[in-house]
Amino acid sequence: MACAPGRQVGQALDPAGYHQRQTPQHRPGRLSARSLASARDRAAANAKAIRDGLDPILEKRRARELALRPTIPTFAEAAKRVIDDRRATWRNRKHAAQWSSTLETYAHPKIGNKPVDQVTTADILSILAPVWVAKHETATRVRQRLETIFDCVIAQGWRRDNPASRSITKALPKVRRRRKHHKALPHGQVPAAVKKARDSGADPSTKLCFEFLVLTAARSGKPAWPGGKRLTGRSCPGPYRPRG
Repeated sequence: MACAPGRQVGQALDPAGYHQRQTPQHRPGRLSARSLASARDRAAANAKAIRDGLDPILEKRRARELALRPTIPTFAEAAKRVIDDRRATWRNRKHAAQWSSTLETYAHPKIGNKPVDQVTTADILSILAPVWVAKHETATRVRQRLETIFDCVIAQGWRRDNPASRSITKALPKVRRRRKHHKALPHGQVPAAVKKARDSGADPSTKLCFEFLVLTAARSGKPAWPGGKRLTGRSCPGPYRPRG
């Protein structure tokens, strides 16, 4: 099979002089209007990229994807958006101030100016590790807020994983929480406390509820909502049951 003189490559003729049907491997590629000097420059640039360990085709694809990609916000921008979106749903106005304060203190100095898709687990550890033991409760809240923000980031399609998920705590020291007991009133001061409650300006039901707790040693939920049943001598909780 030979190419007919004066025709483009791919227009092949059989021995009888008729055009043959082209197959995909015989079909010529699209020609671009590029001068020979420009083509040589492009070939030299590609050769240099290969020597540097790069793939010219992949680099071209990445550049195209970046050009079509939506603008990725920084962590500080994403955090502000999450706080603004949730502000109306928070019952306590202090929540927004607490979120902003903890993030500005612990997170923004480390990752505030970083695009959210470039934040790593190492960045999160650098935020949590210095305060994980000394201020464990604060560090726990910071991690939870970071996790919430990155969940919103994932929902927006700006990244696929959450670097602040709960699993990151496996890389931090285990902290045992100390139990704090409420202060107990000495037995001899109980009558004075009950009298003070009776003489206070509190609601009558509140005063009766408090006295019920004192006399029965019941849990606080019992007098507040005893299950809709009338308390009798047999059903009254605690060691102090009235007779009859």
